[in-house]
Amino acid sequence: MIEAEVEIINGGELALLRRGYISEGEVRRVKTAASFDGGNFRIAVGEDLRELLGLEIVDRRRLLWASGEEIFAAVAEFIELRFENRRMTTQPFVLPDISNALLGSFILTDLDLITDGEKTLLVNPKSPNRVRTYLK
Repeated sequence: MIEAEVEIINGGELALLRRGYISEGEVRRVKTAASFDGGNFRIAVGEDLRELLGLEIVDRRRLLWASGEEIFAAVAEFIELRFENRRMTTQPFVLPDISNALLGSFILTDLDLITDGEKTLLVNPKSPNRVRTYLK
């Protein structure tokens, strides 16, 4: 399993900070272990992480696992996900039985990250200073 440490930030509070409504200390953020699952498409966090960040549930969607199993999963409000010099905004699925974040293939593509084929998540060496996005 490929793992990395990421920072997850409450996106709504980050927007309030940028507009001057709250202070830096009021923005909830967590550094946590994240596992890359190539069969997953987006990002999922555990219920405990959702509560720590103060994220509200805004939707429920049918989620199909690569195994074929289908469940209904909660979708939380926006987060900012950071890894090294990369950042993106997205809405995570919330799953009650996971303890860390699960990163899917879309997340790696959007952040322009690669794996070393072993256990490490890396910034793409072809674009180390800025995300390179592919529009194909």
